[in-house]
Amino acid sequence: MWSRLSHNQQRFAVAMLQCASKKEAAEMIGLEPQTVYRWNGDVEQIVAFMRNDYAAAAVGILAANNAKAHDNRVRIKSIRALSSEKKAPMSTA
Repeated sequence: MWSRLSHNQQRFAVAMLQCASKKEAAEMIGLEPQTVYRWNGDVEQIVAFMRNDYAAAAVGILAANNAKAHDNRVRIKSIRALSSEKKAPMSTA
């Protein structure tokens, strides 16, 4: 579907990821807002797909980073525990 869009339509679709409105996206890339309002549904479908894909990618990145942060917290706790054991005086019973 992407290949069916003109260069300006592709630029507009990408701009829509950063803008809240069609008007704002059109102006950002130097197009008249009336132009983008005349385009067919292909552009809107691409924008919706890109937004969903963008959101899914963001969730995936957040989940991966959350898992890494959890792993790092576990490692830090283990290191602290080992460090505490080394500092504790040995008992002579």
